Amino acid sequence: MKKYLVFYGLLLLAGVPAVAQQTLSGVVLRAGSDRPLAGATVVSRRSGQQVSAGADGGFKLNVLLPDTLAVSFVGFSRKLVPVGSLVSLRVVLEENGGMLDEVVVSTGYQRLSPERTTGAFSAIGKDQLNYRTSTGIIDRMEDFAAGVSFNRGVGGTAGVNASRTGISVRGQSTLFARGDPLVVLDNFPYTGDIDNINPNDVESVTVLKDAAAASIWGAQAGNGVIVITTKKGRYNQRTQLSVNGNVTVARRPDLFYVPQMSSSDYIDMEEKLFGEGYYQELEQTPGYPGLTPVVELLIAGRDGVMPASEVSSRIDALLGVDTRTDLRDYFYQTALLQQYAGSLSGGTAGQRFNLSVGYDHNRYQQVGNSYSRVTVNGNYSYGFFKNKLELQTGLYYTGSRNELNRAAQVTFPNYHSVYPYADLVDGSGRALAVETIRPEAAAYAASKGLLDWSYRPYEEVGLSDNRLKDLNYLVNAGLTWHVLPGLNGSLLYQYGRDELRGRNLQAQGTYYTRNEINRLTAVDADGNLIRPVPLGGILDESSTETLQQNFRAQLDFERVLGGRHRVSALVGYERRQSDGSSVQWRSYGYDVTHEAAQVVDYLGMYTSFLDPYDDSQQLVYLDERGGAALRNLSYYANGAYTFDNRYTASGSLRFDQSNIFGVNTNQKGVPLYSVGLGWNVSNEPFFKLAWLPYLKLRASLGENGNVDNSLSAYPTAAYENGTTTLTRLPYARLINPPNPDLRWERVRTWNVGLDFNLRNSVLGGSIDYYRKRGLDLIGQTPYPPSSGITSFKGNYASTSGSGLELTLNSRNLDGVFKWYSGLVLTFQHDEVTGYSQQATASNVFSFAPVKGKPLYSVFSYPWAGLDGQTGQPQGTVDGQLSTDYAAIRNTPVTAMDYNGPARPATFGALRNTFLFKGFSLSANISFRLGYYIRTQSVVYSDVLSGQGSNGDYEKRWMKPGDESLTSVPGLPEGIDYNRDWFYINSSVLVKKGDHIRFQDVNLSYTLDKKRMDWLPFPQAQLYLYANNLGILWQANDTGLDPDYQSGPPPFSFSAGLKADF
Repeated sequence: MKKYLVFYGLLLLAGVPAVAQQTLSGVVLRAGSDRPLAGATVVSRRSGQQVSAGADGGFKLNVLLPDTLAVSFVGFSRKLVPVGSLVSLRVVLEENGGMLDEVVVSTGYQRLSPERTTGAFSAIGKDQLNYRTSTGIIDRMEDFAAGVSFNRGVGGTAGVNASRTGISVRGQSTLFARGDPLVVLDNFPYTGDIDNINPNDVESVTVLKDAAAASIWGAQAGNGVIVITTKKGRYNQRTQLSVNGNVTVARRPDLFYVPQMSSSDYIDMEEKLFGEGYYQELEQTPGYPGLTPVVELLIAGRDGVMPASEVSSRIDALLGVDTRTDLRDYFYQTALLQQYAGSLSGGTAGQRFNLSVGYDHNRYQQVGNSYSRVTVNGNYSYGFFKNKLELQTGLYYTGSRNELNRAAQVTFPNYHSVYPYADLVDGSGRALAVETIRPEAAAYAASKGLLDWSYRPYEEVGLSDNRLKDLNYLVNAGLTWHVLPGLNGSLLYQYGRDELRGRNLQAQGTYYTRNEINRLTAVDADGNLIRPVPLGGILDESSTETLQQNFRAQLDFERVLGGRHRVSALVGYERRQSDGSSVQWRSYGYDVTHEAAQVVDYLGMYTSFLDPYDDSQQLVYLDERGGAALRNLSYYANGAYTFDNRYTASGSLRFDQSNIFGVNTNQKGVPLYSVGLGWNVSNEPFFKLAWLPYLKLRASLGENGNVDNSLSAYPTAAYENGTTTLTRLPYARLINPPNPDLRWERVRTWNVGLDFNLRNSVLGGSIDYYRKRGLDLIGQTPYPPSSGITSFKGNYASTSGSGLELTLNSRNLDGVFKWYSGLVLTFQHDEVTGYSQQATASNVFSFAPVKGKPLYSVFSYPWAGLDGQTGQPQGTVDGQLSTDYAAIRNTPVTAMDYNGPARPATFGALRNTFLFKGFSLSANISFRLGYYIRTQSVVYSDVLSGQGSNGDYEKRWMKPGDESLTSVPGLPEGIDYNRDWFYINSSVLVKKGDHIRFQDVNLSYTLDKKRMDWLPFPQAQLYLYANNLGILWQANDTGLDPDYQSGPPPFSFSAGLKADF
């Protein structure tokens, strides 16, 4: 009944007579060339009505005089045009070098003028997105939106709480669920790989940050919303062909960036350990694990096989060898990234279309790794009955292929990371072997007819065949009926399919496969070889498929009543379902030619060829299957009332139901909501400040939600891969018991904001302050061990946060030579306010929420310096100086040093743009402040086991007095893991991460046919782009990049051409 009342109410409002309006016409042109600006936005500031300029720049708009028009276009300065009579207007806009003035805010449900919004958002136009040349849309957003942080350290795209995007909006509003913002692509949530979206297809990106902006998305919007709108054709638009192509080259990574233990120090340590008898046990170890060349030489000298002089000379020859040289020269290369895109768009009075095609091919720095992608984006709309009924159709297709044939690091199988003096390639470019078993064992295996057991890292690159294919497409259709002036009904449907197929073929020639075949081979009494792992390749395959359907029915109303009352509202119903399945399996003895594999016995117990006492070996078994079905049902409503284009009140409600929520939650039906107020001060009669033509205040309050799809209201268990050792039967492990009260996480946010613009746009921007609370967050809580688990995940945690966001755009010089600046600045703080599971010394250094501290925090053991006589690192136990490392290791978190947040508390970017005639030069400086990092150092347990370590080994304490020069402990007499743990997690290795970075530069030159008659096209742009230019300043003295301690992204340079026909 309520739905019908709302519908009839809207019909009645639609019939209220309005004050007579008159039609005003005009044209919008580009300054300097008088070329029409097709698609420019023209808004009546009195009625709020909005139209877009046609292909010839012309527009018609119903107005009630007197009025003021706000005319804008992305990349141009907004102009306010007073209108007192019905004269044909000629509006000329000037380029602003990428400054963003007036944009249209897209929420995924409706498009709004910023003047009529009460929420906080950041809008990024296509000119800003085209500033960079990367193939990923997320990379192109960086440094353009306040409140959006890129998390390259903890909580980024790897490790605990890894996310799809690696970014967060106003901090992270969840503990254990993914902290990604919701990504919306053309009206519907997008769950595929974000890298499938081609930036060249994108018209704009809107980041919805507070409750008023994002609460329309309900239980999915707790971490913010990123709305991506792809390019569409326009009615009455002349057919236009646009092409864009660029090539990027990037240096090889600097493998010498992180200091490592030198070959000389490494060999000295091997000689020391050999003299102490460390390797004697390894010599006698069953299985004959490989030893390094120096140890083999020392053994040969000890046993009299080689004269001492020859041993010494051969070792001396290895002192100057550095494996990183071979890695740099043969395993890495200059990256080459190519990107090509073309689009065709246009429209008539009754139809519009856009078709774009893109191709990307990236050859990465690691030899053997590459990425290619093909994208197709097409949409077509047709109007029936004089456009009273509009049919919209669309297709978005992505096909990508990842070649991953080079491991991130060369390893020494069966032992440890490769020794620093390893020769991997000889002078003629031939792959050299790194022995993984003792020479006598290798000779014995060869004499029995086993496969070559040598490991040649350089050879592996050419033998690997590891690929990942992703096929993703979205098909959508929509029908919009313009029922009455101001009243529209729409039906939208989308079907999506994502197929991700992995194929890792390790041919018989690869070390992995040869080792698997050899290690279980047996020789019978007649000398015949029995191979449980058959000859041929080992093929690992995986397949993940996701099917998604979205349906939405929506009724929109928008009307100006009586010339002063603007009413807009929408109500809707939405259903979403997603069905996913995954499977991975292994095939042995794979024959590529016949695409056939052999049957093997997974249950058999086999004896190791190299260790006859090890008779419990089994074949690696891989057969995993999984699936998930998600069902979501939503009802929503949103409305706003504006009086006299001065006062705006808005509100929204959304009710979500899901099959993963508990039955109690679905039955309660508590909606998520928002309310907002806006005051356009500059439209008040008393507001007479000529130097401040635009001033608006905003305030909002509401709740969004977040869903952890890994949890369910039902008991969940995981079937383990394989069988139990005793029964040989499959088994399952309980993950979470039933929870009928499971519900979405709630994020309550209030926001106050101010938007302003000085005369002639000399200075404009926005300021937002927010506070938010995370309620009913998923957290761990203790659980009776008798249940089979010790902790339970449920709605037991809470957080709080606050922040200040500033966006400024200034016009510093505006003559023939123009200078514009843009600043985005964010201050933010978050805190865990409720969490029952106590952090311990074993998990606080990775990820463990601590009540009263930021979600991502840096804790460390208190440091009391080095002992002046022994070089031992000193800590504290119960406030007293101590070297009892076992006791120090168990220091409670409350007694540790809290250094500060692990994510920046302040971050932003300053971009300066200079324009002169057809030239444009932009330079971007970014900064990240108020956070801490844990640096790396020497680990003596690695050193004393012959595995090498960090280059800090050279800085170690060696004699009394050194404690005043270094904080690196001296070499201990033996391995002490507790001592290492204390040192690497002590406060002496924690540094401030604050830094200022020279991020990138873009130089372009625009060719225009108005100035150059010889051009075969209306306009073209040549551009150059340089990225990763280096750090200008940093707070610590380590010399390492705080965000990339293992090595910063290499410098890259791009050149490209864009042209319109």
